[in-house]
Amino acid sequence: MQQHFQTDNESIYAHGLSVWNYTEKLISGNISDMRIPQWYHDYKERILKTLPNSDAIKNYCIFHDIGKCFCLEIDENGKRHFPNHEIISEQKWLELSEDIPDKALIAKLIRYDMLFHKEKPEGILALKLPPQIICTLLLSALAAIHANADSFDSDSFKIKLKNLDKRAKKILPRIFDHEYVYVIVRNDLSPAQRAVQSCHAVIEATRNFNMTGEHPSVIICEVKS
Repeated sequence: MQQHFQTDNESIYAHGLSVWNYTEKLISGNISDMRIPQWYHDYKERILKTLPNSDAIKNYCIFHDIGKCFCLEIDENGKRHFPNHEIISEQKWLELSEDIPDKALIAKLIRYDMLFHKEKPEGILALKLPPQIICTLLLSALAAIHANADSFDSDSFKIKLKNLDKRAKKILPRIFDHEYVYVIVRNDLSPAQRAVQSCHAVIEATRNFNMTGEHPSVIICEVKS
């Protein structure tokens, strides 16, 4: 990785190390030299509680592009391309890494490394990945934008940050702000009456409370009378 370059001035290993350095800043809160979106401040503590151990995150960040050493293509303009590098990186990580703790978890993170850079929120949510994976990928995506800042012009950096911000704003509430409606119904009523009473209560709840979740859960509780 140190002998293979993804840009003219940066090796694949140096890039991975840079992504880890910025991810570590996000975890520690040492972010004075970074442009930080509001969702980071709003969800930071909850995100940090879901993350895997730091060794797993470090290995993922440093080796997430290991497959680029094996799939480099250079077009007629001399521009580098790394087709399917996420899949190849996952395969090479599993093949070349030692039998370490969280090896499978790291492989999955590598496989989905480009998720927040490419996929729409609906596509990300459809994968039904656990919060641990989602939050790690989100932080590393923000770190990667900063790590690649020298390769972007000012407008490109802003666009990438804005797109990531949109995805995070749609996904984080679904993970951490899921809403519940608790309905209390009498069990001395007939089943049909209980069903109708419960539906009426939920209708009134949506009228009277500011429910922002896309699909809240309904919990029905019974009392004797």
